[in-house]
Amino acid sequence: MERAGLADRLHAEGPPHDAVELSFDGDAHRLDFRELIGRQVMVYGQTEVTRDLMAARGEFRRDAE
Repeated sequence: MERAGLADRLHAEGPPHDAVELSFDGDAHRLDFRELIGRQVMVYGQTEVTRDLMAARGEFRRDAE
C-alpha cells in the first residue's frame, strides 16, 4: 500500500499490533513481532484494502481519459 501511495487511510485508521497469539490444542503461543523482526503490523481489513484500491483505480481511470 505504501509503495503504491495508498497508505494514508491505513495509517490513519489501522491500529498497530506488536504481536499475535495463536492457540493449538489449548496451548497459547505468542508471536512478538517487535522481538522477532523489530517491527509491528497494522490491522486493516481486506474490505478496506479493496476500497482503497478501487478508489485509486477510479482516479487512475479518470486521469487516463
